[in-house]
Amino acid sequence: MGKKSKPKRTPRVDRDINAPLRSSPNWAMLAISIGGMVLAGYLTFTSWSGGSVRGCSAGSGCDVVLTSRWATLF
Repeated sequence: MGKKSKPKRTPRVDRDINAPLRSSPNWAMLAISIGGMVLAGYLTFTSWSGGSVRGCSAGSGCDVVLTSRWATLF
């Protein structure tokens, strides 16, 4: 009463490693990435300078979030 051996698997065929690269950049991804970096830079600048974020009044929800302990990385 030994164990039955499992059937051998056939090797997977991976994608072609030498696939051609895109000829043009992904413009939507580039625009979203740049927008995120600009927003992060703006929030960092306002935090370091002690200013307030545009459209965020004192006591509003976004003001509470931006001054919480979770608003900083370190």
